[in-house]
Amino acid sequence: MAMSSSSFPTATATATASFPNWVMLERFVFRRDDDKSFPDDTKATLRASGSGSHKTPFTIAFRIADPPAISRLYVQWPQGPNPEEMVACHLVATHRNLVLVCFCYIVECPVPACPQDYFIFTASGDDPVSSPLLKALPPCTYQPKGGEPLPCTYQPEGGFPPSDVEGDGNLRYPLEFRSVGILCQGEEFAVAELQVLRNINANVKARLCVLRSAISSKGEDGDGGGRWDIMELPIVYGSGEEYWDIFYWTTDTVIAFQNYLCWVDYDRGMLFCDVLQKRPGIAFIRFPLDSFPNGRSRRHFSQVYRGVSVTPSATALAPSSLLMSTGSIASC
Repeated sequence: MAMSSSSFPTATATATASFPNWVMLERFVFRRDDDKSFPDDTKATLRASGSGSHKTPFTIAFRIADPPAISRLYVQWPQGPNPEEMVACHLVATHRNLVLVCFCYIVECPVPACPQDYFIFTASGDDPVSSPLLKALPPCTYQPKGGEPLPCTYQPEGGFPPSDVEGDGNLRYPLEFRSVGILCQGEEFAVAELQVLRNINANVKARLCVLRSAISSKGEDGDGGGRWDIMELPIVYGSGEEYWDIFYWTTDTVIAFQNYLCWVDYDRGMLFCDVLQKRPGIAFIRFPLDSFPNGRSRRHFSQVYRGVSVTPSATALAPSSLLMSTGSIASC
């Protein structure tokens, strides 16, 4: 996972080192609950502390390394879930100088549930010795119609259904990490999840969950401001073959491209969505397939030999099977 760091401060808090213009970020979070293994502020200079709805404190540390060395995100959460029982910290997505992370935990009352707490970890470039900011996002909730939860194509860890964790009658909508992306445009950002819905009449449409906010907004109750919108939208596509591509859709990754978030199925194509608009549009672009994918056995390992990246020009090369440029898409 690569991310631009053009807005990172030009020096550490002690003004002893400079930051690179971009970094290659390891896609996994390294949880280190003891002080001995958790990097100190000389090894990981970008740090922030907080707590989510679980009310247990944690610390995030970002170890910056000049490419081609790999940068890493560390979490110290001694009161968090047992790491041998569940993966409780997830690095979900990045764009520019924003990192989207999620903390999961299990509650037993009033009913068993696995809530998700999302945070944006960012660094301000206004002051060369400024500290990073950890922003809590409000949970994605909705008021069920007729008492029935929205049908989901994803179940969180443990298989728990949507639950009323806050006790206010609203249900938390479980977001699938692989289908969540973040888009940053200046001061404004959007976090969104997209699922392709199918019904018994073989109709297809998209359910989009999107939160729009500003990086500097404070919000209420300590969250990062903004609110989630859950909407069902049509998907614009062409031929009948493209319909079947969408019908059998599985998201492999999400990337930010210009003013869009793009959901990618390595075997089929991309869904483009202008998530910062109040009424977003969703369009499908098909990959030039030699043949229709046969079976799904290789999908479990597709990330090993396939990838997607955004490049500044059509002549740029990257070690991935899909290259996206500012004006074209190429399959390698």
